[in-house]
Amino acid sequence: MAEIEYAKNKVLLAPENRCPWAYARGVLRAAGKSMAELEGFASKFILEEVEADGGVKYQVRSSLAVEWLADVYAEEAEDEKGTEEKRKADAVKMLTLLKDKYDPIRKNYWDYRIRML
Repeated sequence: MAEIEYAKNKVLLAPENRCPWAYARGVLRAAGKSMAELEGFASKFILEEVEADGGVKYQVRSSLAVEWLADVYAEEAEDEKGTEEKRKADAVKMLTLLKDKYDPIRKNYWDYRIRML
């Protein structure tokens, strides 16, 4: 889909610009498609590193990609039986990253989103 490719190219130019992310979301919604179609693309903006003590450290190039993945995981938790708890936990992990580190100004909103899962 040309519109999605356009949005992806604009995201690559400015990963923290909300507009191309919103445009991609709208195009997918209008086409009746799932946000999961861009899960791989959004994942490229988040590097997950396992530390020596077993903890996980994230390097995030776009907080909007974190939000996208949280939405994908929440959507999949509703739709997929059997993996719903894992997907819900993944969504909580992404929303917690936003709340604590990458978008703390909207902490109350992220807390609300976590409660709604």
